[in-house]
Amino acid sequence: MWLVYDSEEKLVLVTNSYSEALAEYKLLKNSWKDFIDENNEFNGDERVILARIEKDFYPYETDEETPEGDNYWDWRESIY
Repeated sequence: MWLVYDSEEKLVLVTNSYSEALAEYKLLKNSWKDFIDENNEFNGDERVILARIEKDFYPYETDEETPEGDNYWDWRESIY
């Protein structure tokens, strides 16, 4: 599992596909380079990250319904 992070957009992508993550990383990296070259602005906190995810903790909607008819939520952790 892979993630792409951008200092402005924050978490951009989470995917099982390395090639998809790498393509998004390259796109964002080139966008930052082009922006800085064209505008001559540089703050120093511009950052794009491609990272492999080892663990992922997140909420998910269960199949169980509340008395009001909404689904219950629970937590799940995936280890890759």
